[in-house]
Amino acid sequence: MSKGLAPDFVMRSPTREDGQAIADLIAAHDRELMGEVSFELADVLADWEAPQYDLPQDARVVVAPDGLIVGYETVYRVLPNGQISTDGYVHPAYRGRGIGTSMLNWAETRAREHLPKFESGLRVSLHAGFSSNNQAAHLLFEAMGYSIVRHYLTMEIELTDMPAPPAWPAGISVRTFDPAHDDYRVWDTLTQAFQEHWGTAPTPFDEWLESKPSDLDPMLWFLAMSGDEAAGVSLCSYRLGNGWIDDLGVRPQWRGLGLGMALLKHSFREFYSRGTTKVGLRVDAQNLTGATRLYERAGMHITQRFDIYGKDLRTASSA
Repeated sequence: MSKGLAPDFVMRSPTREDGQAIADLIAAHDRELMGEVSFELADVLADWEAPQYDLPQDARVVVAPDGLIVGYETVYRVLPNGQISTDGYVHPAYRGRGIGTSMLNWAETRAREHLPKFESGLRVSLHAGFSSNNQAAHLLFEAMGYSIVRHYLTMEIELTDMPAPPAWPAGISVRTFDPAHDDYRVWDTLTQAFQEHWGTAPTPFDEWLESKPSDLDPMLWFLAMSGDEAAGVSLCSYRLGNGWIDDLGVRPQWRGLGLGMALLKHSFREFYSRGTTKVGLRVDAQNLTGATRLYERAGMHITQRFDIYGKDLRTASSA
């Protein structure tokens, strides 16, 4: 597992012109391991356009002798709580040539460059997630001192009929997102809803606003309102032609009343009315609010499993 990059292969920073080649690499990787594509060019570009992201510093590609991009690694998230995330892909036809090892070594080096930003004594760790089917990645990460810290699931539903109308809790009405007035309301609801979730840290409003999708469809962002307060939200979009629930959150004081299920069914109904029958989302398998059970009760089933590996770059006792 200490094998270095094969001769004649070059690691370099990507340029924006490499975006489609990187998306094609990820698609080949996903098809081979999961039987379907889950990432597209828009996702690559969205990572690059995120606040604080520095493309020349935060990503690397590996180029084969024939000029084909066969490896991609990005350190794409640095949270104030000390969690740094990286993501990497190797073309199936080019495994066993030291590409994954070289990219992960680079990612660790890049992540360590962030250590001075964190307060002294804070534990800092590097995380990466990949399909449970990716045995080569499991072996690589374990050999390099990582261990499994979390599991995530992709869950989907295939709608055969219009779902029944949701049962809203008393005092709740639902409406779509108003771009002129609802930014802070949505941000505050998400902050409250996900404050206890693993791997999250409070995002300043200005940073959230900067990262908000520029092409979002306001008619697919739903707010469950109690007077002027949003008790919960369901923020939806399309991914690869299918419906996708990016965020579904309920404020703590409104949990246990069926609001999450109501928002979920409302989202299903909107997609079905548009002619979209397949809807998916991604969820933490150990979610403390019981989201996985909620989605199962709504008729969703697990289609993909992902393992999150982690490694401490600095322990909590280090200076």
